[in-house]
Amino acid sequence: SEGYFINDRIHEVSSNYPPFLHKEWNEYLYAGFSSSLKKLYYMASVGMEGIWLKADDATNHYFKPRTSVSLTYSMNDNNSLQLSYTLTNTAPSVHNLNPYNVSTDSLIISRGNPYLKPMQNHEMDLSYTFNTKGLYLTPAASYQISKDLIEDYGYTDKGIFINTFRNSGTFRRYTVGGNINYRFKWGDINFGADHAGSKYDGKNYKNSITLSASLTARYKKWTYYMYSYYTNYDYSAMSYTRNYTPSYSLIQLTYN
Repeated sequence: SEGYFINDRIHEVSSNYPPFLHKEWNEYLYAGFSSSLKKLYYMASVGMEGIWLKADDATNHYFKPRTSVSLTYSMNDNNSLQLSYTLTNTAPSVHNLNPYNVSTDSLIISRGNPYLKPMQNHEMDLSYTFNTKGLYLTPAASYQISKDLIEDYGYTDKGIFINTFRNSGTFRRYTVGGNINYRFKWGDINFGADHAGSKYDGKNYKNSITLSASLTARYKKWTYYMYSYYTNYDYSAMSYTRNYTPSYSLIQLTYN
């Protein structure tokens, strides 16, 4: 089993609202099994996840299944094929649950919804790996479906626009791409590229491209690590963001 507990007390001193008290307790009980049959390796993990959410006076309990299954077929020392499926749950964030208005515009009320329930995520992944003399080529494809999607929801009440969240609809996403990895005695270099399509209910697929690169180098007691990640578009149900610079970059130097 595994679990975690979160206890937040958020007080916006610029407002007259009382502190927002948020608690989340997540506990996951599961059983796992792995074995092999000649060149076929398989693993399965099945369990039940309990999620307890408390946002001020609103308290909700949920019990959701979680599953992870994978099959790996090793053709020989240089070629392997892997198929996997995972079922997970994503609890709403503090921002989604906060019932107090965070807008400074008198004509807009922006607040969370303390009665939101967790999203359910299904993901199927297929990948093939070819390796020779330190070179690893891995083309891959994945398909994701998220139900009870937490998305923006707006309506007008007495001339005031209310911006909040609700569980509605389904999110779908497919990804096709892969990565190249070369391993040296002193470290490794990795490049990745993916094309993705994202779809919300009632809308067409929206395309995006993701690029990533990393470098790890080791010399005696020193380790140098560099990573950069870029995607050109991020989509939500109501809007999109176009990125002109990397979404995340890191340079790290470690002395052990």
